[in-house]
Amino acid sequence: MPTSVDDLASAIKRDRRTTTELLEGLATKGSAVRTERSGAWLHRSALDEGRTKLDAGVASWFEQNPQRVKAPVLEVRRASGLEQAVFQFVLDAAAKDGALTLDGADLVPAGRRVESDPETEAVHARLLEAGLQPPSPAELGATFGGEKAVRAKLGRLVDLGRAVRVGPEMYFAAEAFDRAREAVVANCRKNGHLDLPSLRDEVATTRKWLIPLLEHLDAIGVTMRQGGHRVLRGR
Repeated sequence: MPTSVDDLASAIKRDRRTTTELLEGLATKGSAVRTERSGAWLHRSALDEGRTKLDAGVASWFEQNPQRVKAPVLEVRRASGLEQAVFQFVLDAAAKDGALTLDGADLVPAGRRVESDPETEAVHARLLEAGLQPPSPAELGATFGGEKAVRAKLGRLVDLGRAVRVGPEMYFAAEAFDRAREAVVANCRKNGHLDLPSLRDEVATTRKWLIPLLEHLDAIGVTMRQGGHRVLRGR
């Protein structure tokens, strides 16, 4: 387990300064590693073992999700079997070494590439055509090889920034989502707060799609609830 200097000092019955000097000596020999995130220390052998398990977890996740470019960090941790503190230490070390990059709640292995395929492009085209009234994954699945296959393609489009997931059953083409976000910002600036009826008319959709989209804009920090209205965050 990653351990703080204070806990180590208590365990070996030395003062903090002496313990830090001992740790730095071990680090020079390559026997101990410190994480910048928390300042905790881990033995090199434990880090190496953790990296092996992390790599196996990443490989396992992508084996089950071959169309995806990014992997959810939480799911990789489960696949790796590592305890949270160790996993975070190992993940930070892998990111520092360039073995992967972190993108919010996702990770991307270095060099990860997935070739485009006609069906994924067709799903994207259908989302574009639907605008702000996109079909659900189940509805898309009726046309494009089943719901499970479609969810994988939608996940890949999200990874690539070509689609936006606003809920488990709702995905927008990124172009449509961006237009809606711009309309929301303009509406708020014009009225001092969001005027839902005029926005609904402007973007040509209904509450079924609009409310989840607005809740997503709240979640990502574009808007917020203030009293009985929705306003731009920071205003």
